[in-house]
Amino acid sequence: MSNRKIQLKIMVSPEENENIRKNAKACGRTPSAYIREMATNMYVLKNNYKAIEEHTQEISVTRNAINHLVFTIRKTGRYVPPDIEYILEKMKAIFKLENQFLQNILQFQEALREELMKEVQSIVNDHLDENVTHSQRE
Repeated sequence: MSNRKIQLKIMVSPEENENIRKNAKACGRTPSAYIREMATNMYVLKNNYKAIEEHTQEISVTRNAINHLVFTIRKTGRYVPPDIEYILEKMKAIFKLENQFLQNILQFQEALREELMKEVQSIVNDHLDENVTHSQRE
C-alpha cells in the first residue's frame, strides 16, 4: 500500500494537460508519476527500451548459435570454423552494445552533475547577493 496520503490539486489548461500526458507517455510514466518525479527531482529519466531490446536480441541470437554449435559438435565430434567466427562476431556486437550502454550512462551522469553544479552555484550566488544587499541596507 502506498504511503501517499496527501492529495495535491493543480489547474492546467487543455494544452498543458495534453503536453503533460504526451511527455509522461514518452517517459513511460503515468501523468501523476511524471508530475511527481518532475516536482521532486527536477528531471525525469526517459527509458530507452529500444536499445535494451536490441541488446537482448543480440544475446538471444548468440545463445542460439552457441547451442546449435555445441549440439553439432556433440553429435558429430566436428565443427566448422565459420561457425566459431560467427559466434565471435555476435559476441563483439554484444560487447559493442554494452559499451554503448556504459557510455550513455557516463554521459548522462556527467550532464546531470553539470546541471546540479549550475543549480547549486545559482542558489549560492542568489544567497550571497541577498546577504550583500541585506548588509548594505544596515
